[in-house]
Amino acid sequence: MKTAAEILRELGVTWKGAPRRSFKTLCPKCSHGRKHKDDPCLSVRIDDSGVGLRCHNCGYTDGRFYVF
Repeated sequence: MKTAAEILRELGVTWKGAPRRSFKTLCPKCSHGRKHKDDPCLSVRIDDSGVGLRCHNCGYTDGRFYVF
């Protein structure tokens, strides 16, 4: 079974410390090209079924379910 941290690494999402149930971080798709590069625009949700992502700047969404 993959952990939330493994799924986030696969999606190119970086974070500090252990991933929490929900947090904001930099978007791997658009943050590098933004004027405010350090503004966290990607919302990350971790629940019992998997990981979900949504960027409030570029609209990028993705998610993965845990492998059982």
